[in-house]
Amino acid sequence: MIFRMKTIVALLLMSVSAWADEGDLVITCNYKYLGFPTSSVTVVAYPDGSLSSSALVDMQGRTHKETLTAESVGSGEFLHAWLSKESADNSIELIIYSTPHVEGQSKLINHHVPMNQEMWGDCTGVPAS
Repeated sequence: MIFRMKTIVALLLMSVSAWADEGDLVITCNYKYLGFPTSSVTVVAYPDGSLSSSALVDMQGRTHKETLTAESVGSGEFLHAWLSKESADNSIELIIYSTPHVEGQSKLINHHVPMNQEMWGDCTGVPAS
């Protein structure tokens, strides 16, 4: 299991390095549910403050791209965006905070489910505020 996770992370980093240029900010957030890793999201922020048009999403060991749509950043937020905003059934809100909260530094919000809409995660690559 640990070897498989290391392999997945290595493949993810290789695909991100081909996707991001030097000077770009690569942010990866890892999410858990009931203490078990469930998914990760990797986004690229460019030096001008804009975001890549897609994010790499890893769920259950399978990595794929989802569209990324930037939103206005709220108080205390470093990044606010939607994954697959164009999909009425599959859109997920992504918020990465400038400083970590008790629950984590990022949360995914699935507005399509009635309960347990938020999943918190820890991030790497967010610059210190």
